[in-house]
Amino acid sequence: MAISRAEADSILAPFKPTILEVISSAYDDYQTQYTQVSPIHTVRTQANILRDHMVYHARRLFHEMDGVRIIEKAGLFLVEIQNTVILRFKKFDDDERTSNYPTDQAVDYLEQQELPWMPQKATRLEVGYQLNKLGTAFRALIARPRGFGLDPAWVIDLLNLAAAEEAVEPGTQLELKIDKKKRVRVKSAPVKKVKEAKHE
Repeated sequence: MAISRAEADSILAPFKPTILEVISSAYDDYQTQYTQVSPIHTVRTQANILRDHMVYHARRLFHEMDGVRIIEKAGLFLVEIQNTVILRFKKFDDDERTSNYPTDQAVDYLEQQELPWMPQKATRLEVGYQLNKLGTAFRALIARPRGFGLDPAWVIDLLNLAAAEEAVEPGTQLELKIDKKKRVRVKSAPVKKVKEAKHE
């Protein structure tokens, strides 16, 4: 069953702070624990590290939370919420899509197909971060995929920056910064077009 953005917003409302903490904690880990080696990391290496840290924090924060079940099977780490939605943690590209190898399992997940070990009526969602061009800031997103290589049906920005974006002057772009105390703040920075390699 594919739910609407409004339905997902309502279902996930009590869990949004935890989801945001998962993403921001992973980003903070990368910024503080890999300073000596991050300059030599490829885009793929960085994405793999951030994904592993999101999984670690999701397991830590969602463990034994009411209405939540963690599923680890067939190489996937998923968080099921209220038997209604399933979360998978990924990196988003500039088009708000996630990168996936076109395996049968990945395609089935993206196309909302049934998998025998998942709740059949639960909507499959993707949760994660979208880095700026320099990797110095991020957006935290939830999206409902429609299929492999397709734009998502809808996207939720966990920090709801749409109103704030209208307040900045033309030629600037709002970015999210996480300081060492893990406080989220909004920073406006010049838009720079820098070509970034895609990752899988």
